[in-house]
Amino acid sequence: MSTRTAHTTRYTARIAALFAAIAGSLALSLSPAQATVVPRDAVSTTDRLMFTESLETFVATRASADRPTDVDWSSDGCTSAPDSPFGYDFTHACWRHDFGYRNYKAQVRFTEEARLRIDDRFHADMYDLCGGSSLCRATADVYYGAVREFGA
Repeated sequence: MSTRTAHTTRYTARIAALFAAIAGSLALSLSPAQATVVPRDAVSTTDRLMFTESLETFVATRASADRPTDVDWSSDGCTSAPDSPFGYDFTHACWRHDFGYRNYKAQVRFTEEARLRIDDRFHADMYDLCGGSSLCRATADVYYGAVREFGA
């Protein structure tokens, strides 16, 4: 190997090492939220369907063949609790609650403040489904208490 080739090889190796060091230090300096790029439309879709649209509109959008595909629509209903305790059907409220948790987690925005806001929407959705029934609202309060205690 000529002296010039050896010098070029060492120089290239140093440049590669420098770039690797810079990339490593940048990766370490970014928080997970900064390192993850979430499409803006997914964030706005999530927030609109969680906090602006009615539960009825959320359910219709979820059922639509042309619903947004940049968000997670999966749900396990009311998890291990009955979807319809005492005949009060909370399924749709549970769907939207799951939608909030899943998408906020995927978008790396699931903070304690966001969790409270999603849980509060769940509580309001259940109350809306209850109408004026005090037994239904008492049941909704139990469900809300459970997600505040055990949800995450």
